[in-house]
Amino acid sequence: MNKLSKTYKKWQNIIDDKQKWSNAPFSEHEVIYLRKAIGSSGLKCIDERYTLLSHFQDTMPETGFNITVDHQQKGIDYLRNNTYKKNGTLRKNNILGSFERGVIDNFKEFKLVDLRNASENSYDFYLPIYRCIAKDGSYFDYTGTVYSMIKITDINAKTLVAV
Repeated sequence: MNKLSKTYKKWQNIIDDKQKWSNAPFSEHEVIYLRKAIGSSGLKCIDERYTLLSHFQDTMPETGFNITVDHQQKGIDYLRNNTYKKNGTLRKNNILGSFERGVIDNFKEFKLVDLRNASENSYDFYLPIYRCIAKDGSYFDYTGTVYSMIKITDINAKTLVAV
């Protein structure tokens, strides 16, 4: 890789600034366009895509990148609305287990913890991996843009008692 493109430098600077400013939050818009930049419709040079993804992962704080309050609210509303009916009972097509529902019920915050390739072709289509964290520190990581296709990628059951 000889000369880096302007788009690569722009995203590298955004990622660096997030880290520099005490893990300033990523907006939903930034997450969407970062995913696109790393994917096949983004940066033209495959080496730049790989390098940008590596830079994102290497720069990420140990607990993950923060996301905006609006983005967090949209995420928890999405999970709650697809898990529970308005009257509080479970939806028939609910895909989350009792542990995940316990984390949602005791929700504290979301973090952006990775970008994962969701296709079989290299550097094609990336999805964000979000960490849904409960007040006691228990969490689950998930990826997916359609509720029926959400995949749980990691669980840390600290002290949360599932209901």
